This record gives sequence, structure tokens and C-alpha cells, in this order.
Amino acid sequence: MSKKWRLTDRTRTLLTLELAIVLPALALMAFSIWNLKHIQRDQAIEATFQRDFTHVLKIAENKSWERANELLAPVRRGFPGPDESAAQIKTKLDQILLDHPELSYALLYDEKNHLMISRTQPSRDDPQFCMRTEEMVNNLGSWLHLAAPDWASRIRMMAAKGEQAAGFDGEWMWRDNQHIYMNEAYFMPAGVEKEKDRVTLGVVSFDQDYLQKTFYPAIIKDVLNSKNNMLMADPHPPAIMVHAPKDSTPLAASANWDGCKPEVEQGFSSIFQGTVWGIKYPGTTIADIGAKFLRYNYIVLTALSVLMIGGIFLTYRNVYREMTLAR
Repeated sequence: MSKKWRLTDRTRTLLTLELAIVLPALALMAFSIWNLKHIQRDQAIEATFQRDFTHVLKIAENKSWERANELLAPVRRGFPGPDESAAQIKTKLDQILLDHPELSYALLYDEKNHLMISRTQPSRDDPQFCMRTEEMVNNLGSWLHLAAPDWASRIRMMAAKGEQAAGFDGEWMWRDNQHIYMNEAYFMPAGVEKEKDRVTLGVVSFDQDYLQKTFYPAIIKDVLNSKNNMLMADPHPPAIMVHAPKDSTPLAASANWDGCKPEVEQGFSSIFQGTVWGIKYPGTTIADIGAKFLRYNYIVLTALSVLMIGGIFLTYRNVYREMTLAR
């Protein structure tokens, strides 16, 4: 006749300790697997990268706006007023353009005096540049009288708020089988803003070659070298490029741009409207990074599961021995 089994205090304590170890570990493993499935289903990793990329591009827009206003500051100080003679206005506009070769033209518009005087960059004698700039000035002159009241009102509102009293506009035109970027920076000449209802504007345009070869690359480099938390923690920073809408050819790009499609694209609203800025990690995609992260964590969980199964087996064997001895 077999000996009756009794659950001793020692066996009860051992069983309780084993269960106290195994059950929380199993619960943690189950939660980890569920959480990874949740991350994979909601594409949370991709969403995090896209949010960070959007933030970086916003930084690029802010830096572009600040840098453009720095370039405009001396231009605004030396800009002629609408009540000066035509000869004086032309002389001052020519001098501004000579002092600032990054500008393609400068224009003064005054509604009260029915005045619009423009000058193109005198340091450039390239026929194509001259023809392109003249076309841009003529295009601007055809609609400036319609936009000027709104622009002047906007400038006064910015000045009243203590902001930089300058606005920017931009659009593309297709000429000679290439995209030509038309951009305008507008402001009020010194002293005019005090005349409440007067519509007077100074308008200048940044040369497209300057934007592509100097301005955009400098902004991109500044952003990638900035002390942004995301970029500081990344040993392999993302790549940034600028292109025209419906044309993926980069106007400017960081040195590590790999030529592939950007992961996140964003247009600027406060400056250089019409340009599209893109960002991505070179040599990979956000989806690949997310898949690699999930794959690594699944491998770790699999290894932990194997160890857990081994631990459960050893626990079962020890408890079984104790129960056998207790019989």
C-alpha cells in the first residue's frame, strides 16, 4: 500500500517561492510580447521618427527665416524712400545691389505717387540671368498693385507685435526647360510705417544661384550640426535636401544624401514658399529601422523564453523531488 502524501510546511514554502518567481516572469514576458505586437500594429516607431523629422524641418524653416532677416537688415536701413527723386532712388537701389550680390533685383513701389522703380543686379552681365530677372520683375509688376495693400497691412501688424517687419513670398515658373524660382522679400522703407494708410513697399529677390549654392547648403549644415536633442543623440545624422514640387532633383542637399526618396517632406509657410524640404536616413528607411528594432526585441524575447522554459523545468523537477520526499 502506497504511503499517503502530505504537504509539509517546507514543501508549501518552496512551492510558494517557486510560483512567486515564475508567475511574475511569465506575466512580464506576456506583456512584452503584447506590447511589441501593439507597437508593430500601430507603427509607433515609424510615427516617432516622422514626428522627429518634421521637428527638424521646422527648425530648418526657422533658421532660414532668421538668416534671411539678417541679410535684409542692412538692405532695409539703406533703402530709399518714396518721396525721393527718381535719380536718387535708382542710385540707392544700384548701390544696395552692388553691396549685396546675393540679390537679383530691388524694387520700390508707392501707391500714393503711382511709383514703381526697379533695378537689376549690375554685377551680373550674364544675358540669361538678365533676361530671367527682367521677366521676374515684369511678372511682379503685373500684380504687385493688387497684393501691396495686403502686404503693407501685414507688415504693420508684425511691427506692432514687435516682430521682424518683413514678409516673404515665392513661386515657381517653367522657363527654358527648367524650374525658375521667383521669390520676394518685402518690407516698408524706414519712416513710411508711421503713415498709417500709405502703401509703400521695398521688394528684393534672392538670386536662385545664391540660394542653391550658398543659402540652402548653409542652412542644412547648420541644422545637422545644431544642438537639437534628436540630432545630438544620433551618431549617424539624417540627410536633408531641397527640391521643387513635382521634381525630385535636389536643388541642394547635405553631403550624405543618398539620392533616394525622402521619408518626410514639408513645405515652408513663412519663407521660400513653394520649395519642398525632405529628410531621411541615408542607406535605409524608417520602415527598415522599425523592422530591425522589432526583430531584435523578438529575438531577445525568444532567448528569454527559452531560459524561462528551462527555469520552469528545473523548478518543476525540484518541487517534484521535494514532494516525493514528503510522501
